[in-house]
Amino acid sequence: MRKMTEEIISPTLAQRYLDGAAENRNIRINAVTAMARDISAGKFVFTGQPIIFDESNKLIDGQHRLSAIVLAGKAVKIAVVRGIPKEYQKNIDCGAKRTVADALGFKGFKNKHVVAAIARAMMSGVRARKNPTHDESLEFVETHKDALEFVMKHIYLHRKYITPGSVLAVAGRAWYTQDHELLKEFFKALTTGIVYEGLENAGVLRDLLLRPLGGKQIRPSSLYSRCSWVLWQTIQGKRIKFVREATTEYFPLPEELALDSEQ
Repeated sequence: MRKMTEEIISPTLAQRYLDGAAENRNIRINAVTAMARDISAGKFVFTGQPIIFDESNKLIDGQHRLSAIVLAGKAVKIAVVRGIPKEYQKNIDCGAKRTVADALGFKGFKNKHVVAAIARAMMSGVRARKNPTHDESLEFVETHKDALEFVMKHIYLHRKYITPGSVLAVAGRAWYTQDHELLKEFFKALTTGIVYEGLENAGVLRDLLLRPLGGKQIRPSSLYSRCSWVLWQTIQGKRIKFVREATTEYFPLPEELALDSEQ
């Protein structure tokens, strides 16, 4: 008989459920650690999405949430459904998951996919923070809304290969510490190919973006790093002939500066 309840699941109970789980997909540790951060920060939201047990009371869906509870060491409320036929397991989680871009769309953001991509790359920076949760991403967008609005209003111009989120993120981070007019001119030269004196470096970067190394597209983290390095050389008044990757974060966010000052 199928039954749905709500339970406060402690780390001990979560581990017991995991120990009695049916055969399932491999645990994705990045997803678990990201979810555990939300739980530890009190940001885990009861949505009504249940963990599911089959007719033999073996867990067939919910192992990532339960593993996150164990890792966080904190109890949360979760809906629980029992009595689902084991053969239905193959049909679970087959629908399209809502993305950060979807959530931004619900909040009224235009160009939601671009904003989500910029925010993701801004969060990573050169330090390459991995796998932020939905809540962390949405909180980041809200915190850095002014920087993102500047990029979307003054920097963003859709150009294939030239303006991915990882490149635009450099402008978003630099907005906090650098001259805004210089940023506008640099990225205008980058996107249009119209290069004026003092902005020749943007032309060098543009050539790289249009003709990737070895004919292969450059991974996002490397794109951010290279664009960051080129912009920094431009700010320093240095002409370049080739593009390197940054080995340090030239454009730290306010919260990163605050954290560094505490250490």
